[in-house]
Amino acid sequence: MNRLAAYKVKHGDCHFQQDYKDDTELATWVNNVRQRHTKLTEKQEQTLAALGFAWNIKEINESKRQQMVLEVRLIVNLLSLSHNFANNLLHSGK
Repeated sequence: MNRLAAYKVKHGDCHFQQDYKDDTELATWVNNVRQRHTKLTEKQEQTLAALGFAWNIKEINESKRQQMVLEVRLIVNLLSLSHNFANNLLHSGK
């Protein structure tokens, strides 16, 4: 649990992928927790939930996809603002 908390501090979430190579022992533990979650105590489940533990790989992938869409939209908006600003400077004669 402590290593998972450290992972969250480093990566900002507990969207732990099955193929995480930096800590294969933790990857195995996370996979076991996901597969055997019905055997966890209520306190263990609450602790994992408090960390924002991702129980389902599909949810992780969807969350990451949504985050990527938001980032692309932000980049497009910033580029548009930059383009408009440059055009305004050119046409203002300054």
